[in-house]
Amino acid sequence: MITKIDYIKNMGVFNDFQWNKTVRGSGNNIGNFEKINILYGNNYSGKTTLSRIFRSFETKKLPEKYGSIAFQLSENTNNPLNQNTLSNHPYTFRVFNSDFIKDNLQFIFDENKSINAFAILGEENRSIEENIDRLESELGNEEEKTGLKWELSTKNDELSKAKTHFKNKDDNLRKQLQMKAKSIKHKTEIYNKVIYTITEINQDINTLKSENYSGISPDSIENYKNTLNETAKPEIHSLSNQPLTLTTLIDQTKALIETKITASEPIQELLDDSTLAKWVRDGREHHRNKRETCAFCNNPLTEALWCKLDNHFNRQSEDIKVKIGDLIGCIKQEQTIISNFLPLDQNLFYEKFKENLKQLSTERDQLKQEYQESLNQLINQLNQRNDAIFEEVEFDTPSNPINQLNTLTQKFESLRNQSNNMSKNLNTEQATAREKLRLEEVYQFTQTINYDDEQASINESQLELNKLEEEVNKLKTNISTKEKSIIDLKNQLKNESKGAEKVNHYLNDFFGHPFLKLEAVKQDDIPENAYKFEITRNGKKAHHLSEGEQSLIAFCYFMAKLEDINTANTQPIIWIDDPISSLDANHIFFIYSLIDTFSRNDKTHYQQLFISTHNLDFLKYLKQLGNCQYYMINRTNDVSQITKMPDYLKIHVTEFSYLFHQIYKCAYDSINPNEHPDFFYNFGNNARKFLEIYLYYKYPNTKKNKLERFFKNDSFAYTLVNRIINEYSHLKGRLEHGMKPLEEPEMQKAARFILQKIKQHDAEQYQALLESIGKTEKPELKTA
Repeated sequence: MITKIDYIKNMGVFNDFQWNKTVRGSGNNIGNFEKINILYGNNYSGKTTLSRIFRSFETKKLPEKYGSIAFQLSENTNNPLNQNTLSNHPYTFRVFNSDFIKDNLQFIFDENKSINAFAILGEENRSIEENIDRLESELGNEEEKTGLKWELSTKNDELSKAKTHFKNKDDNLRKQLQMKAKSIKHKTEIYNKVIYTITEINQDINTLKSENYSGISPDSIENYKNTLNETAKPEIHSLSNQPLTLTTLIDQTKALIETKITASEPIQELLDDSTLAKWVRDGREHHRNKRETCAFCNNPLTEALWCKLDNHFNRQSEDIKVKIGDLIGCIKQEQTIISNFLPLDQNLFYEKFKENLKQLSTERDQLKQEYQESLNQLINQLNQRNDAIFEEVEFDTPSNPINQLNTLTQKFESLRNQSNNMSKNLNTEQATAREKLRLEEVYQFTQTINYDDEQASINESQLELNKLEEEVNKLKTNISTKEKSIIDLKNQLKNESKGAEKVNHYLNDFFGHPFLKLEAVKQDDIPENAYKFEITRNGKKAHHLSEGEQSLIAFCYFMAKLEDINTANTQPIIWIDDPISSLDANHIFFIYSLIDTFSRNDKTHYQQLFISTHNLDFLKYLKQLGNCQYYMINRTNDVSQITKMPDYLKIHVTEFSYLFHQIYKCAYDSINPNEHPDFFYNFGNNARKFLEIYLYYKYPNTKKNKLERFFKNDSFAYTLVNRIINEYSHLKGRLEHGMKPLEEPEMQKAARFILQKIKQHDAEQYQALLESIGKTEKPELKTA
């Protein structure tokens, strides 16, 4: 149920209405709407404005020409209805007001227009209705937990939970990826990524998977980082190393070592002692052509001695000794060459090559040392042979690392070329390094968060979600198909002529208008042979309808439409706005009777009923509807408020009591004229109407001035009251009275004069009037 109108803002006379401030009953308790609700208010107090709020939930659009408005209805499931939920609420609203008449009964305003037709269920067709019942049973009811609708509700709950579960997992992984992407983006000194979002990190993860990536070594990571720190280096030129001749030297040494020499006339003693032989040989060099005596023993150096020594040290041995000396010189030159072989300046190379250079340098040093040792071994063997020139010596072949050294040279050339190429392609190398480091960081991140497991879990949730969505869609399709079948079956039963007959039933049975009728006319020129309604009088199209006839037809049309195929069985919330305009007393009663019959009919299913009126006679009838809630709509200047209806008006429902209460309030209630000027502006009219009714029944036997008779012997009271009820009720052509400020003391004094005279003339009736408005006699009146 709608329990209250929380607020209305900027909508006509409801500028800033707030229910909880004004709608309070006894004990200051906030009032609430019930099943049947009656609202009373004068014309232009805002009744139609309220009905338009309710009708906006029926038409699903805001009423026109109000500007920027806001309103909200409360209902007992705590789901407020406001201007933002017009098309998203579970209720059926049906509102009768002037807008309804304009939208549906255009013929009333333009005889060239028609009346919208509507259909109600036609004659019973057992087979069709059984099919409808079967389909509706299969559809079931969510509230009763039956059928496809309950199954759909259950599946929707499962789907909602699955969506939440999937979303939580997906959001969690997405959040981690976004944070990591942000972290990588901020490492500009490494990755130089201006844009790196979750899209890019997902692309990197896909790359890792496609390459079966398993990580890189710490050394590689360090090398990539070093590459990023490199600046372009100058070109490294090729080495101009002298060729190594160790192989040749070995061959030459071997040949000299293994050459056999035979002395012509050998001196056995020298043959037996190589040291002595060396000493003699060296001595010959020091003495020949230099001394005639021996520097050691001082014996003469005779020609015979020289001849003997020359025969021992023959020409062959001397040639060999010369060759040995020359070869040793060559070997020493080779030692110089090998000592300068393959110079390595690591500063010329990029950091990534330095480890290889270091290894190359170590191998080079080892091979150079081995090379030197081989050269020394050759020299030693040559010296040994030189010292024992006539001895046969077996050549000891040294190691020859010349091939390994040449391989090192090739390795160096390879590193040199790589370094030079890196200089040419440093930007590309650094870009590659950045990518490798980024992929490694992304890989380590996926390992840390167990990305594969998380993604597998998400995929599993997605599959479950897809399965549930498919099941829900199938259920929706099944339900939609059955609902369409029900509509098609109902369309086979519907009958527009029955709608017209229902209107005619109300016109005839409730209002006794057998001459006015609605007829359903098929329009063959419109697709699907649509119908329209026409009003006829005595069988002919009616023209020049009176205002009363227009009101009756419009209201009967609305009441009949509550049984159309779009409203029946929907338990609508109904608002009827002032349905008795331009109707006489009999028709007012018949309008009430139609409403009463509708509300009491067991076949009528409605959620709530709201009726607003300005007519006290109609209000009196409505009181008989039973247990109702009553409200007043009070307008002061341009602002209206809703309040609880006073008990006297709710209980007695007479204009006479209402007018008496207005006079009483003006006389004795403390009312600020600035806050409630209507009490005093309306006083003249209220007093005139009250006195006309009261004096008509008090003095039915005279046509003379009843007011003067009422105030006999009190000319001042008569003059004051007479002036006020005439000048301030009709202005009597004196417009300045309507523009002058009212004299509050005069109004209050006149009101008290009226009450005093009633008490003086009719004490019993005066007491009854007080009781009807729930008041007691004022002390000042007792002593008046």
